[in-house]
Amino acid sequence: SAPLHPCELVHHQCIGWRPSPDVAPYRWEFEENGRAFDVAVEPRITTNDLRLMLRLALAGGGITFAPQETFKSYIENGQLVSMLDDFLPHFPGFYLYFPQRRNIAPKLRALIDHVRLWRQPHAKC
Repeated sequence: SAPLHPCELVHHQCIGWRPSPDVAPYRWEFEENGRAFDVAVEPRITTNDLRLMLRLALAGGGITFAPQETFKSYIENGQLVSMLDDFLPHFPGFYLYFPQRRNIAPKLRALIDHVRLWRQPHAKC
C-alpha cells in the first residue's frame, strides 16, 4: 500500500538520486505543520539521471521524486500517481541573479529576456 507519511518511505522500494557515486543519496525533503524535515530513504536503485528515474518509475520500479513539472504530464495522463502531497514543500521556482550593468553580454541578455517571457502568465483556453 502507498505510504501515508514520508517516514514510511523507508519501508518501500524507492528510486533515489545522488550527484556522484562517492556522495550519499539525496535525502528527500518534506514539510509538516510548517516545519521542514527530510527522510533518508534507502533506495534500491540510485542514479544521477532524472530520465532514468522517470523510466524506472513508469516501469513500476519504485517510488521516486522530482520537481512537479518533471512528472506533471505523466500524472495528468494517469501513468504516474502523486503521493504524500500534503507533505510536499512549495517550490517558488528558480531565481536569476545578475549584475546590473549597461553592457550585458548578448547571451545573458537573451537568457534574461527568455526567462521574463516564460514567467509571464499564458492565456488558457
